[in-house]
Amino acid sequence: MGNREGILFLHGVYGKGTLYLLIFSSLVQKVSRFFFPKELVRVVCQACQEIQRVLCTYGLASGQQVNFLKSSVVFSKNVADQEQVALAAILSVPIVPVHETYLGLPTYVGRAKTDTFHYIKDRLFTKLKGWQGKLLSGAGKEILIRVVAQALPSHAMSCFLLTNNFCKDLQQMCARFWWGSSTKKRKIHWKSWEGLCVLKERGGLGFRDLHAFNLSLLAKQEIATWTEPWIPKPPPYLPISSSLEGSTESVVADFILPSRVWDKQKVLETFEPTDANLILALPLSDRATRDHRVWSPDPKGLFTVKSAYKFYRRASRSISCHPRQVSWKTPSIGWLKINMDGAFSSDLHSGGIGIVVRDDTGQWVCGKCMTVSDVTSPEQVEALAGRFVVRMAQECGFSPVVFETDSMILTTAIRQQSYTSLIGPVYEDIVDGLSTMPGSSFHHVFRQANEAAHHLAHHALLSTSCTSWELTPPTFLTDVLMKDLYSSSSVSN
Repeated sequence: MGNREGILFLHGVYGKGTLYLLIFSSLVQKVSRFFFPKELVRVVCQACQEIQRVLCTYGLASGQQVNFLKSSVVFSKNVADQEQVALAAILSVPIVPVHETYLGLPTYVGRAKTDTFHYIKDRLFTKLKGWQGKLLSGAGKEILIRVVAQALPSHAMSCFLLTNNFCKDLQQMCARFWWGSSTKKRKIHWKSWEGLCVLKERGGLGFRDLHAFNLSLLAKQEIATWTEPWIPKPPPYLPISSSLEGSTESVVADFILPSRVWDKQKVLETFEPTDANLILALPLSDRATRDHRVWSPDPKGLFTVKSAYKFYRRASRSISCHPRQVSWKTPSIGWLKINMDGAFSSDLHSGGIGIVVRDDTGQWVCGKCMTVSDVTSPEQVEALAGRFVVRMAQECGFSPVVFETDSMILTTAIRQQSYTSLIGPVYEDIVDGLSTMPGSSFHHVFRQANEAAHHLAHHALLSTSCTSWELTPPTFLTDVLMKDLYSSSSVSN
């Protein structure tokens, strides 16, 4: 008799009416393998006797006997002392005031989380202290930190949200071990821990940001594929499965590869084509970040009375806008200016990105146009364009840089660091990239000052190709570039 048979046996006992359970949630099964903490057996003598009989029957059938010497029972303060003794005698287990731990985790977590989980620090300190006396290479230290040290709090983090300061303390202990510091001597930390957490291909070591890791573990448990509203479509925002064998216990993280991209084949096999396209169009952050609830009619994803009023006005009548005439201007001496734009095709669910790089004299440096697939809105294309140009500037060593776009939504989200919308992870990646480029910033300009990038974006959308121009611009862009150069010189004079 295995675990499955044991659960079926308990279901049969419950069906006879001899075992009573108090259910504190309508979402909990009446009998499951996880009795604590959502379910508690009603403390009555008849129920205790039935529990004892069930355990004995299960032990005889399976050969798995309960060790009553290592078992214990906890009673509520509302149970009289005489009744506690009588019930404990029936169960043949001792009485304890509280179960301090369950499956290696504390059963009660108050406000002082640091004290509750201090045992994690003690274990990590013991591990690191034992390793300090050994002659370890840099590669050896890296393996120990990634595989052992940073794995110690994983079990607790999968159930509880630890404080940010507590995570920083654990990271500081790992950092001191990495740089060779000890209680007697301290050594210089030549790079911040945030820098060491960057991926190896970007110059880091790939260590975990424990707070972000904690959030990702909790998010993986909370976001259910079939019951959580997570797909950007009309209410109830739930997917429709195209597979009759889909698991009801699956989570959204099951469809994300370790490289932080959607598992396209798995998504297409599991969901209907319409839902699959919407899912693949959802942008993912390069790092594990916390999920948020968003208000779709608002570009920031935040619900306010003002946003609801604007939504009503847009639905009732159109609002005309008359932007003032402006022109492209050269950047300051020693600076580069990168103009970007995005074009969107609702029929093809694809977009085009145009990028133009010019120096402080207005001369062409380089340009690029490319297409992106599985997108659902112009705002998403503009955000992807912003993330791409920041990456390109980092890879090419462009600094300092002025980034210009005609998307007010993009520049506002970056300036206010608003990550609560569906495109929030992309905005967060842009801000993170800008932090490594001192002085660089995003600015909003009108379409007249962004025509070169606008032409390249539409060229990419129509040609569905990726093309780069490093020395000379494309011929179809010559007139626009000359116009920008002339208008810039006119403004200067």
